Amino acid sequence: MTLTESVTLTPNQVVTRLLGQEPAAMSLMAGGRNNQVYRVDLAGGESRLAKFYPQEQGSARDRLNSEFRSLGFLWRNQVVCVPEPLFTDTEARCGVFEYIQGDRIDSAGATRDDVDQTVQFVVQLNALHSQALITDLPTASDACFSFQELQATIDNRLQRLEGTAPDNPELADFLRGDFLPYYANVKDWVAQSAADLDLDMGELLPLDHRALSPSDFGFHNAIRRPDGRVAFVDFEYFGWDDPAKMISDYLLHPAQELGPDLRQRFLDGCLSSFKNWPGVAERIDLVYPLCGLKWCLLVLNEFLPDYVALRTHARGNGLDLSDLQSQQLAKARRMLARVQNGDAPPY
Repeated sequence: MTLTESVTLTPNQVVTRLLGQEPAAMSLMAGGRNNQVYRVDLAGGESRLAKFYPQEQGSARDRLNSEFRSLGFLWRNQVVCVPEPLFTDTEARCGVFEYIQGDRIDSAGATRDDVDQTVQFVVQLNALHSQALITDLPTASDACFSFQELQATIDNRLQRLEGTAPDNPELADFLRGDFLPYYANVKDWVAQSAADLDLDMGELLPLDHRALSPSDFGFHNAIRRPDGRVAFVDFEYFGWDDPAKMISDYLLHPAQELGPDLRQRFLDGCLSSFKNWPGVAERIDLVYPLCGLKWCLLVLNEFLPDYVALRTHARGNGLDLSDLQSQQLAKARRMLARVQNGDAPPY
């Protein structure tokens, strides 16, 4: 995957063309990992949010189109705890959205009400299941509908990282000395547990048992409005996924730190929402450790050249890659320790 040559128009010119008026001000916002994200202030006092997505050759996912279509589907079905999509320019790789006033939620300070609103969002998504089945919605990014698919995702990420390991001795030591031995044990345990439950490792979850998932789901992608309502943002990876994987990914996401009581509250609320869906709780038991191992590798994306290109697009040249890689390797070690130490529901 490489980034193609950017369009010749400046961000200001693109936004002016989309809005039909020149912004009073445009400011690049911090926190965009893969995209350039701008707050756009208009002469009348209103604000918009503009996202510029890199052109990714070799990627099957059009993140601009995925986000814009997914948010449009939610808004058409009265799910308004997400940004309203307003304008899009596919040539310039730009989407303009509602600007949500409020503060990013620090997961360490999240409340029971924040978690309850998150569960309610899951409930709203489930209520759209039948409508979504007849709508052209994508699969979620890294969606997996069988245990074998999830293991294959881990294997593919592992293979890519091993390709860079000769140039990164600390990464090589972690993968060979820590990750691989434990991964082998987990694969054996999952295979035996699946056999005990009479589950086929390769059987795909049927369409009517798949759930709509924000994919990159957590308070790192949520904003608390001034009135306390929580809005959920970043739907580039939205789509169909295994509900057990969606729940596990949320509970394990390294970008958020929830205490055991709030994690259990989220889990209980989601399981109640899926109470008529067969086998979700049992699948979580098997999917959870695999998702933890997947996250060990996901946080090491900074060792992959194509991902570094995305980060450079979002941040510009002010990227200290060596320091960032050290930080991410420390995160991977912490995630592996969580899984090894039995961090799993119930909490």
